[in-house]
Amino acid sequence: IGLVLAMLGDITINHNFIIGAAIFALGHVAFLISYFLKQKGRLLDIVFSTFLIMGTVFFIATSKHLVFNEAILKAVVIIYAVIISIMFSKSLSNFIYKKNLHNLIITISSLLFLLSDLFLLIAWFSNVKEPWQSNVCMALYYPALTGLALSLIIPE
Repeated sequence: IGLVLAMLGDITINHNFIIGAAIFALGHVAFLISYFLKQKGRLLDIVFSTFLIMGTVFFIATSKHLVFNEAILKAVVIIYAVIISIMFSKSLSNFIYKKNLHNLIITISSLLFLLSDLFLLIAWFSNVKEPWQSNVCMALYYPALTGLALSLIIPE
């Protein structure tokens, strides 16, 4: 479901950023649910998520280089950042509790997705435009999706 929603987000985001981001967020929620189905919630999930959320929200809220033409865009980006931060944090926690190739691929893929979205944020909203920003985004995004897809067939 997460992979299908990522595809739909890709199709939609260039036409309507808010709807595309919402579809991607739903995809991350689908991935997150699958991570919780693999391993129950733990205190480490909350600790990792708290620190990562604080860092990402602080970056978005205070960066002088990010320009949002509408307050709603900034709110959408912050909500999205919270969701993907929790997704990566849970994947990391799962790997720490159960170290295997399956969880490692999910953790690396979730990290690549988070970093890809960071570069997407910079490419779309930075007042410093560089042609390489969107290239880095895609160079991280496709391996992230590939890893998440491969995790479906790699045994735990």
